[in-house]
Amino acid sequence: MLRFPDATWEAIRRSGLAMVFFGAESGSDETLAKMSKRLTTAETLAVAEKTRRFGIVPEFSFVLGDPDDPEGDIETTLAFVRKLKRVNPDMELITYFYTPTPQRRATYGNVDPLEGTPETLEEWTEPAWVNWSTHEDPALPWLPARLKARVQDFERVLKSRFPSIHDARTRAWGKALARLLARGRWERERYERPWLLKSVRKLARLPHDRQLYGHLRQGAA
Repeated sequence: MLRFPDATWEAIRRSGLAMVFFGAESGSDETLAKMSKRLTTAETLAVAEKTRRFGIVPEFSFVLGDPDDPEGDIETTLAFVRKLKRVNPDMELITYFYTPTPQRRATYGNVDPLEGTPETLEEWTEPAWVNWSTHEDPALPWLPARLKARVQDFERVLKSRFPSIHDARTRAWGKALARLLARGRWERERYERPWLLKSVRKLARLPHDRQLYGHLRQGAA
């Protein structure tokens, strides 16, 4: 999209484009090169500035926890997210932990990311591997719980300070209060153990619509 002239950006803005998903992937140019992304962090920052100028919300996704240096990779990318927020405060964040695909066996330094994982499709469907295959909460030997918590706490503070436009389940008062409570944490870069923010958002949560359809409908007359 950086190849588009301003006239094209203006045309797509007037056409009704409100948000664009971008696979930014990492806050490290070295990691991006390793991924063969043909993308630089400077270009991601340029997109953030361009979308702000034309009133389009950028939704950036990142993959965290490179097996070679998971802690360094996470800290570099979280710092880069803060930089993006300064360029475009409306940006939305999506994070994933690095989870290698089974068909691509590769060694990262002294780490084989797929060591001990299933060899067949049938094994991958077993409950023990669901969190890995869905990227929800994969059990990664190179990524300790404290690093996962670091990312999750960062996201909680960020999304409290800057409520996501996707969040339709938190009442307005909860968003307002969480935003106020998260301000100091965000400014001081303090993310650990945001229990109060978690409690506020839980109390302000609207009930989940659990309606089921067709043959899944339960208790129907």
